[in-house]
Amino acid sequence: MSATAWSTSTIDASNGSHVSLERHYTVSEVAQLWNLSDNTVRKVFRDEPGVLRTQLPSLRARKRQNITLRIPESVVYRVHGRLSVN
Repeated sequence: MSATAWSTSTIDASNGSHVSLERHYTVSEVAQLWNLSDNTVRKVFRDEPGVLRTQLPSLRARKRQNITLRIPESVVYRVHGRLSVN
């Protein structure tokens, strides 16, 4: 068993496409595209459905766990549409 924990759905419920085949963005890439800080992007996408979260175990007992986000392109478009002013 791998030490990395993965949590995501491989099928996008909105259109049935395979999310695993989409381009996945890093937090830094989305932050640069949207001209936001990495922390702001992490807050926006932290609990967003479809975002891939990897959690590596901490080597020290008191150190916080490191969580990495990978954001599928369809999720980036969905959140951008929701946050855009119409």
